[in-house]
Amino acid sequence: MDDILIFGLSQSKKMAKSINDLLGLKNPGVKFTRFANGEMLTYPSTSVRGKIVYVIQSTSNPSSDSIMELLIFLDSLKRSSVKEVNVIIPFYGYARQDRKAKGRQPITAKLLADMLENVGINRLITVDLHSSQVQGFFDVPVDDLKGIYLIKEEIEKQKMDNMIVVSPDHGGINRARVLSNMLKTNLSILDKKRSKPNESRVLNVLGDPLDGKNAIIIDDMIDTGGTIYNTIKVAEELGAKSVSIFCTHGIFSNDGLYKITNEKIVKSIYMTNSIENKIPEYLEKTDKLRIISLDKLISKLIKAQTLNQSTSNIYDNIKIKK
Repeated sequence: MDDILIFGLSQSKKMAKSINDLLGLKNPGVKFTRFANGEMLTYPSTSVRGKIVYVIQSTSNPSSDSIMELLIFLDSLKRSSVKEVNVIIPFYGYARQDRKAKGRQPITAKLLADMLENVGINRLITVDLHSSQVQGFFDVPVDDLKGIYLIKEEIEKQKMDNMIVVSPDHGGINRARVLSNMLKTNLSILDKKRSKPNESRVLNVLGDPLDGKNAIIIDDMIDTGGTIYNTIKVAEELGAKSVSIFCTHGIFSNDGLYKITNEKIVKSIYMTNSIENKIPEYLEKTDKLRIISLDKLISKLIKAQTLNQSTSNIYDNIKIKK
């Protein structure tokens, strides 16, 4: 592991430090300057010549600034004789723009993939891509880690009885079905209609009844929280005893978190640290939020790749041995 350097940029500094600690590595410094006109300058503060480098940066709010910061840093690596560049983007922004939904629209997820490849990355590591086909936008290897294994582990710790897994829409059916099979419990699906961006309403409920059940709502990301809020209200109307919410990416635009946690039926909401910068603020404002760390999982992947070992068992026993 002597040739490994793991850098954390502005959106993922805490995660990078934690992963370096888990792997017994020093936390290398990053130089960052923002000029009066808004332009950025960023580069490593230590030599990277001949090194295998990992760069961690979620492309989260502000998405465009985060992406530009990442691209500038990657360009600095390419110009500094680095041996290999692996990019870890826990939350891959613009993944929802994966196709042309209407005429003249861009495919921004592909544009971002092209930009990352143009600065010379060797591999991309991400977590729960909103659209799995984004992997096909890259010619370099893409590792899309699955947060559902950590979610399943967390649910089992709670030792809830009489559970039912709820998918808030058709897009999440496979995810919810996998979780229900893991937990050996029933499944319910809500049929959603989206009237315009960030607004939706529930039309039908499919599957097993929610009456008297402890509902577990799972989604890959929560943005404004409109879909989840509607799901909570339907679950309450159908007699659910409690609601626990699990997601990989907590974006929470427009105070979406507090709209959800203010509902009495909501017992707790779990999110990973894929978008870490807002977590301290969220924890101050609600006692219902719980954080699931991705750090050990990503650490295991880095170690396996460094030692040329199989990565198929990284979800087994999340604890890591240095």
